[in-house]
Amino acid sequence: MTYLILLLALTALIFGANILVRGAVSLAATLGVPTFVIGLTIVAWSTSAPELVVSLTAGLQGEYGIALGNIIGSNLANILLIGGLAAVLIPLSTASQGLRLNALLLLFISLVLIAMVASGYLNAFVGAGLIALKAVSLYLSFTGSGQGDAGEPVEPAAMTLLRAAALVLGGAVLVGVGGFSLVDSATDLAELWELPSAVIGLSVVALGTSLPELMATIAAARQRQGDLIIGNIIGSNIANILIVLGFTALLAPGRLSYGVSYLPVLTLMLLSTLALVGFVILRQSIGRRTGLVLLLTYTLFVVASFETEAGDPFL
Repeated sequence: MTYLILLLALTALIFGANILVRGAVSLAATLGVPTFVIGLTIVAWSTSAPELVVSLTAGLQGEYGIALGNIIGSNLANILLIGGLAAVLIPLSTASQGLRLNALLLLFISLVLIAMVASGYLNAFVGAGLIALKAVSLYLSFTGSGQGDAGEPVEPAAMTLLRAAALVLGGAVLVGVGGFSLVDSATDLAELWELPSAVIGLSVVALGTSLPELMATIAAARQRQGDLIIGNIIGSNIANILIVLGFTALLAPGRLSYGVSYLPVLTLMLLSTLALVGFVILRQSIGRRTGLVLLLTYTLFVVASFETEAGDPFL
């Protein structure tokens, strides 16, 4: 039964991601905003829904190893796995001015995440601050979306606003339901195999909750929507920290079980984020060779995660 749920969830993810991307591209054209803005917001939020459900549920149950590992692991998967795969398929342009501002925001809040882990607590006050910062970044993304951007041109709308919005909504629902079902069944299998909760969070759950981003990336690559892909990666990582961690810290504050044992994997996350930010700041296209390096790094990370001692990622 678990394997059947996995198959059905994957089918929902693939179909939902395709119609989500189609609707998002048309919605960008209809609203007259660059596609990377839709990637940073609507697509990113839709594909981050499983992370929010899983981390918040885990936090409320006191499973902070899964809650935090899911966020860190998902951000790593978004940059190394999804960014790497996308760069192998098509070159990823980073020329848009709006991407630079959001990339710097991602770097800043990644440092905030590290500080929270180092303190050993999920603080409700900081959680509320993260959510407020997301509201500010959302406002800036839309108000500055058309100023000084050199991203891919917005093509004429291929459908009406109502139809585009319906596709986005329908795709988001399928992605959310499929992603959650996949994570739930994958977690059951991982527990059956007696994997530690930290390893489950960093690898199995994180990879599962990143599958919506992966499917959306493949769908966008088939349509040559590089701006949508890079916007989704940055936007999803921002959402994972500001929204997922923000609400988890706000509604389920508590003492982290593993403290500084997350230092190695947090270091890898920070280095990956710095690499992504560097490409965006320098406006360098992310090509196939870089994509292969990212994929290799992620493969080594997953292997290292499964070879750890119980409860101590990389240690």
